[in-house]
Amino acid sequence: MTKIGQVASMLGVTLNTLKNWQDRYPDYFSKSALGQGVSQRVFTESDILTAATIAKLRADKLDFDAIGEQLEDGYRVDSPQVANFGVDMRMVPAAAVEQILDSTEIKTALAQVTAERDKLLELLEKSDEEKRELYARVEALQDQIGELRERAARAEGRLEEKDKRRRWFG
Repeated sequence: MTKIGQVASMLGVTLNTLKNWQDRYPDYFSKSALGQGVSQRVFTESDILTAATIAKLRADKLDFDAIGEQLEDGYRVDSPQVANFGVDMRMVPAAAVEQILDSTEIKTALAQVTAERDKLLELLEKSDEEKRELYARVEALQDQIGELRERAARAEGRLEEKDKRRRWFG
């Protein structure tokens, strides 16, 4: 997954422009890209392609309604680089295009692996916290067991005393 600043940079637009696109077309972005339920906006590959599609269509001078219709019809660019700074990719040497694609794939993979690692670390932290809570609960139960055993022993002692008195005074 990729952060919003990286996507804006990749597409050659400002953060505000990208956020405006998200506000205008929220149905085409994931909740994480919209910042819902996360501390920082994170884009999936699908989100990046949606943003790249909007960038390309804006570069092609389509108005916002026409872009909405294209998105509704399912149109998406094949790769984010198509929209990069309005450059005609046919004019870029093939080796450079391959490097751009490799770099983007590596950055995307790195972001995905990093996000997965962070989620796992968060779960491990929660797990330690949950373990501490469970140990505290076990300790409290152990204390209760000790108190109940003491009460049971005292009650047995009282019963034995009553039984002895009854036998003596019978």
